[in-house]
Amino acid sequence: MKVGIITFHRARNYGAVLQAYALMTFINENFDDVIAEIIDYRSYYIEDFYKIRKLTGSFWRKILQKIKNIKYESRNKHFQKFIDSRLVLSKKCDRDNIVDICDYDRYISGSDMIWHWHTTDSGEYFDENYFLNFVKNNNIKLSYAASFGFDQIPDKYFDFYKRMLGSYSRISVREESGIKIIKKLLQKNAQANIDPTLLFDKSRWKKIAVKPKKTRYLLLYEVGGISENLMNCAKRIAKEKKIELIILCSEFMPKLYYKNKNVFFGYTPEEFLGWFENAEYIVTNSFHGTAFSVIFHKCFLVEINAWERNNRAYELMKKIGAEDRVIGDGSDIDASINWKNIDKVLCEEREKTLKFLKESLC
Repeated sequence: MKVGIITFHRARNYGAVLQAYALMTFINENFDDVIAEIIDYRSYYIEDFYKIRKLTGSFWRKILQKIKNIKYESRNKHFQKFIDSRLVLSKKCDRDNIVDICDYDRYISGSDMIWHWHTTDSGEYFDENYFLNFVKNNNIKLSYAASFGFDQIPDKYFDFYKRMLGSYSRISVREESGIKIIKKLLQKNAQANIDPTLLFDKSRWKKIAVKPKKTRYLLLYEVGGISENLMNCAKRIAKEKKIELIILCSEFMPKLYYKNKNVFFGYTPEEFLGWFENAEYIVTNSFHGTAFSVIFHKCFLVEINAWERNNRAYELMKKIGAEDRVIGDGSDIDASINWKNIDKVLCEEREKTLKFLKESLC
């Protein structure tokens, strides 16, 4: 059986490429008679979002943009190398030829926020391919841990979502809020499953992680920008523990901006894993930052509602019983974490995933 997974595998985002790698690999390692690959779909919106920008504006603005472009080109090469070396890909396709390229026994709308209107709506069209609208046989369409990234569907998109998702044979979402959305849309039940990155424990991720040269550090990993609250929390803990503060940025900014020499951008996905594996403490506002803190059993704190879609991190923390890791007044990063219970929950969730996939693919 051949399985095609459509997801944001070409996003220059660490969580996006690692969840794509994890779902594809998990299926291939657990089902002898199944070959899963990533549909190498080139979404107009995703491609445009990450393309290198032309130099415009004043002289100094052009200089800054040129520096940024050099950094972004380097980052893009690192991501492309990971995609080419670690993902099994279909032939390249776009919205004009995806029907001709794809011929699978099952299709999966993979994880990540593939069903968020903001990440697939370019302003010109709603990318229906992430909803498998190009697949005419509804019996072979399913999703795994797909995320909406919001709690309620905007009224203007309600009919669209109802039409698109009503054609799926089985629906798996990542958050409990997604179950409520499906219930309201279709009056039927969906299943909540963990993000693919959580399907592997730390020993599995260590196999591809690259260890950083830095030792004894607190890791601050941000997506969508660093709030004053997040930065102050990280600085306070690093000072108390007398360790370095390492900042991993989702977008390039000069080190002077953060007043910190240990600001890193454009590292490889393997290096990303190494930063998490070897950190003493982690502070983040990211869902996948939270996920890898849990995977590597790190003392961590999470800023919630730092940006629109951050409720996903809180739902994960609720699932594993770690709601007390939310940043607040006097947050104690050393507060005990019941890793035995968390590992038990994740083990049960992995078995739940295996059962769902066996029922869906066999």
